[in-house]
Amino acid sequence: TALRCRKLLRREGPWTVLEWEFTNTGMKPLVMGSCHMAELDGLPESGPDDVIFLDSGGGWFAGTVRVTEQLPNCDYEYWKTLFVAEEDIAWASAIQQGSLARASHYSFGGMSVYCRPGHPALFFGFVVPELRSTAMPFALNDPATGKVRQLALVDNFAGYQLQPGETLRTETALWREDRNPHRLLEEYADYCAQVRQIELRHAEPPVGWLSWYGYRLEITEAECERVADFINREYPGFGFQYMQIDLGYNTKNLPGEWFGTNAHFPDGLAYYGNEMRKRGFVPGLWCGAFCIAESSRFYQEHPDAVTPCYPTDPKEWFWEPHDKTCTLDPTHPAAREFIAQVMKHFKEAGFEYFKIDFMGRLSRVDKDFTPHDAKKIKGPEVYREACKELTAGMAKSDYFYSCSNTVFQSVGFVSTSMTACDIANTGIRAALAEDDYSKLNFYRMQFGTTMARYYIHRKLLLLNPDGVCIAPPADREEAWFRTLFVGLSGGQVFLGDRFDLATPEIRDLVKRILPIYGVAAVPVDLFRKPYPEGRPEILHLHTPQREIV
Repeated sequence: TALRCRKLLRREGPWTVLEWEFTNTGMKPLVMGSCHMAELDGLPESGPDDVIFLDSGGGWFAGTVRVTEQLPNCDYEYWKTLFVAEEDIAWASAIQQGSLARASHYSFGGMSVYCRPGHPALFFGFVVPELRSTAMPFALNDPATGKVRQLALVDNFAGYQLQPGETLRTETALWREDRNPHRLLEEYADYCAQVRQIELRHAEPPVGWLSWYGYRLEITEAECERVADFINREYPGFGFQYMQIDLGYNTKNLPGEWFGTNAHFPDGLAYYGNEMRKRGFVPGLWCGAFCIAESSRFYQEHPDAVTPCYPTDPKEWFWEPHDKTCTLDPTHPAAREFIAQVMKHFKEAGFEYFKIDFMGRLSRVDKDFTPHDAKKIKGPEVYREACKELTAGMAKSDYFYSCSNTVFQSVGFVSTSMTACDIANTGIRAALAEDDYSKLNFYRMQFGTTMARYYIHRKLLLLNPDGVCIAPPADREEAWFRTLFVGLSGGQVFLGDRFDLATPEIRDLVKRILPIYGVAAVPVDLFRKPYPEGRPEILHLHTPQREIV
């Protein structure tokens, strides 16, 4: 009785648009949880041959899934993540008769397309980027028959306290039907770009090099200089611009220790930047800006400016010396000041390309996290506060690459986003010789996930296929399909491993995808090759210069 609700329903072209508005008319704060904006009990003639387009919102999956199955590696534990409200887990469990192991879907990326044979495809989802609260569609099917038990559009306010007299509005929900599911995805991206007035930070993907796959923590100042000289000799006139160092340059290789370098970079970051510029390159670097080691000075001085780890997350840094780590709270003044100082340090050293990693946990909505600023809603609003702090320390021309992140919540701030998991080093052929298909299946998953997001490329952000890995033990076939994948994505082309050890014939393959195609190929059979039976196999790339199938 203390909450006034108002439904805002309208048509905008082919789209049906829905929002809810809530006002606290009482005298006490109200705790706002999950809001089911719209629910549909059943769908005529739904069944086991139906497929649904889902997007994990992160690196691990985008594409179509047969409705009686489940996303790869996603059993009940998948539902117990930091992105789904506890009340929604209980709701879904009740509908699915206690088991969420199969035929239980949600799309953290914010959108779904439901396809039934002989019927128009149904799009249902939300305008992205979400600005304040986590919003996603759910589809709960009967595991045996495939029939829809419930479709729902759900917005989670994650425990936000609505003050007396305060009004809160949901994210914007959308739905429409069309015979062409590709058109639904493509026009959805157009609609979001228009509504959110997205201006791409960079319109064209860059060409460059990254150190991770070739060196891991063994990268050195001298080796960077040697590689830069090699690229200038090997690829003159092919547009190589950035030289990006990954983890391996900073003090102890620990997060939070960004202001000093280790013995591998004895002359410091400014020296490295100057040496790259002498060779015609722009210096770039990797940074886990919002990760913090408990041994760092900042943590010792400001333990209240961090968030506790999610209970099932690793508590230690992945690499030596494996110190305990946690995450900065981007709503805390001390954390914001620290980020400002970190970005100032990098800018003064001359860097113009920033790969910011491990941001996904900033989107958490679980009860173990309470933002310092109670006026910020857990989820997109907190995440976008982090993006705001980072970009405040960058020049408008600086390239911002967000990695291990929530893709769609990054839109409007970043130049590009990792659009699948790390692509991994070569060696698929050697694994197959041992009857090990895990490397091939992993690569296919990353390939399919990036290509399934073709429709957002150069509309919401630039796709990012990770690095071009062609070093031994790759043979020519493996090197070519790895190279071609990067080209067909339309995204940046970064040499990613010890490419200098490959044969001249294999190194020349990179020249075949330069200049960058720029346009993402369309996965023609995206809705005909659902997981788990398949992944897209037919790709169509159309540019003024090329027509490739």
